[in-house]
Amino acid sequence: MTDMIRRPDPRRSGFSRAILLVGVGAVALGVGVVASAQQSKSPAQLRRENDALRERITELEAEIAQADKRIRSLDEQLAKASAQLDQQAANNHDPETEAPPNAPGRIPDDRFGCPAALRNWLIEDYSAQFKNNPSPSRKQLEQWQRRVALERATVVWDLRMLGWSGDNTDTARVRCFDRATGEDLCFPFLLPLPENDADKLRNNPAQSDWTIEGILAATTGITEVKLSDANDQQGKGPPQTGLSLEFGWTLSIRSLEPFNPDDPGRGVAR
Repeated sequence: MTDMIRRPDPRRSGFSRAILLVGVGAVALGVGVVASAQQSKSPAQLRRENDALRERITELEAEIAQADKRIRSLDEQLAKASAQLDQQAANNHDPETEAPPNAPGRIPDDRFGCPAALRNWLIEDYSAQFKNNPSPSRKQLEQWQRRVALERATVVWDLRMLGWSGDNTDTARVRCFDRATGEDLCFPFLLPLPENDADKLRNNPAQSDWTIEGILAATTGITEVKLSDANDQQGKGPPQTGLSLEFGWTLSIRSLEPFNPDDPGRGVAR
């Protein structure tokens, strides 16, 4: 009977009584059928049959009691497991629910909020500048380059250290995070560090969160690429070339300090 119980029922006592009533009803019906169909049985035979039915009722009641005890035990196990899951979620240490370190995060509206925000702004500005000119000349691109090169600002970012780009390197793999919520921002990125700042991170491996201040600037690059060579043209003209535009950023670091959650004036671009 216990195999039929699949999950805890908040109305356990009512559930048990319902089973018991059905069992007793079935027994009473059986007594009526036996009594009506076998009138010729002696009183001694009927007493024996009634005794057997009462024993069966006792067995059914015992099974119900065991099932109810099992349900209570499962309830306790479920409550303990739920409490453990809640504690893990509260401590942000649940590997099954945490986002993987490479998962994209929210990109701030402020174009200086993180590297990806600035790169997105460059692409949007380029698209707006040349929306009616899909093939700008080098001169036009250089004019646009000079304008966006003026896009720079002093920024203060909270960074989470993820590792190094390789052995014997001063380039750290980091990502920005929101100090108010702990939320990851943008994407992980590689950050070249001055030697003294790289040593700070290496000498404090238990310190994963840092605050960095520097000057963030937009960078772009124009590259001439070959679209086809003379053989592709089958002698009908010179090789075809085109211009490729790259979008990037640089960060001139002023300071790198351990993250201090009690410093309200940090962690924002300004």
